[in-house]
Amino acid sequence: MRRKDKIIIAFALAIMVLSCKQKSALSFNQAIIAKEKEITPAIEAAEASVGAYYKAGKFDSVAAIGERMERLVQKTIDEIKVIKAPDRKEAEEFKIAFLEAFAYGKDIYTVYKKIGKATTAEDRQKQLLELDQVMKNKEEAVKDMQAAQKRFAAANGFKLQ
Repeated sequence: MRRKDKIIIAFALAIMVLSCKQKSALSFNQAIIAKEKEITPAIEAAEASVGAYYKAGKFDSVAAIGERMERLVQKTIDEIKVIKAPDRKEAEEFKIAFLEAFAYGKDIYTVYKKIGKATTAEDRQKQLLELDQVMKNKEEAVKDMQAAQKRFAAANGFKLQ
């Protein structure tokens, strides 16, 4: 085999390896995002219902939604935890940031449950203050997760949609 042929074969193999690594990073990103998309309709419905029940004074329903969503978000967290991060730059950081954002989401439902189970208006007010803080924390965690996802994509040669 001529030297030129060897160089062409080596170049082709390098491109194939790079393509496989890029594909595994993209597949990981898509698997994580699929989990988020899977739970989004339930989150949207819960948020609408909680607001309506709270305004109507149906606090037992607020608590029930909080409990149900707590379990659902925890199930999603558990499913994401078992997805193995590929051996790619920034993959583990992206996964950790995503899990942290979801943990704050779960915390929101925990507070909803507490609001619903509060026995006095004063207790509910305290929980509303806690909810405000948890929501601020979640906003920051989501920003951190998005930044981690951008770093992951850039480090592994794919674009976010």
